[in-house]
Amino acid sequence: MKKRTALKSKESYEDTWNDALKIMQSDIINKDKHLIDILDNLLKNKVHKRFEKKFFRDFHKKLGIPMKRNQLPRERLVVQNGEYRIVPLNTILDYNFIDILAEFVQEKENQLDYVIELGSGIGINLFLLAYKLEPALRKRLRFFSCEFTDSGRKACQELLKLRDEFPMSIEYFDYYKPDFSFLSPKKNVLFITAHSIEQIPQIDRAVFTEMLEVSNQCYCYHAEPVGWQYDEAVASQRLHLKPSHWKENRSKFRHRLEKIDRWTFSRFGIGVVNIGGKFGIDIEKSDIGRSDKVSTNAAMYSFAKDYNANLVAVLKEMQSEGLIKIDTEMINLYGKNPFNPTSLISWHKIGV
Repeated sequence: MKKRTALKSKESYEDTWNDALKIMQSDIINKDKHLIDILDNLLKNKVHKRFEKKFFRDFHKKLGIPMKRNQLPRERLVVQNGEYRIVPLNTILDYNFIDILAEFVQEKENQLDYVIELGSGIGINLFLLAYKLEPALRKRLRFFSCEFTDSGRKACQELLKLRDEFPMSIEYFDYYKPDFSFLSPKKNVLFITAHSIEQIPQIDRAVFTEMLEVSNQCYCYHAEPVGWQYDEAVASQRLHLKPSHWKENRSKFRHRLEKIDRWTFSRFGIGVVNIGGKFGIDIEKSDIGRSDKVSTNAAMYSFAKDYNANLVAVLKEMQSEGLIKIDTEMINLYGKNPFNPTSLISWHKIGV
């Protein structure tokens, strides 16, 4: 397992957002195409691309979902409300978060000046959220798309050209060196993060301290894959794992066979070795409709990817110090990647 660093994440996501822009390019050129339709197509494409990976195809086969070479399945495994579920392939779970945000913004419409997403990528969440709001409210609020990668900010700029009336600023932001100097001080702010703190193995509470200091009233919604952090037994199990723990019981012959199989799959789309248990994932047909293994599998996946391991602890610590009040904790609410499910945590600043 390679440690996740700022450079490693940046290199990966520079490619991710460049690819996203290429996928959207023809739609962007088509002036009749609505921005929301462009983004919906992108989200579906991201779902489809998962099935280019042998791991995803193999565990779906294990669950009895038909898989044919060069064809997408009709269904896929997700997490919904803490349980494994089978849904139609093109079900877009991202809209769950957007609906919750839109309801909150409309509820607080007279108490907000800025909506800011940290680690915003191409700004997709902000665009979708703005589309859900009443036009007058959308125009009154100022949106900030704050992103680390050059390609993410570039793609966001291209999308912004399609919505002239949309008051959005695109800013550079680094979780490791948080700087909010681009903001006017003492505004009422809603901060959003969505699978961006995920990329920071150990988040420094300085990020949140800066958020509190730059704002008058501060609200925050995190959509992050941290549900396993609430389960002490699972968190302890993860803490004692060794790198490549899932390979420990495999013979040298099995390792070599898997390597050959990965090559034939990448070259010809054909593979015979089942790697559905990669990362230590344990999933069976009998787990559908149940929650037992959701956090355990998420912890295994998180460990293999070196994803965040301390967001919940940091927020709980800040709450115990009377700095913030945690309002919502919806554990493993949904998971488009069933082994990296999103939990929703919201909080607000105390002492204003």
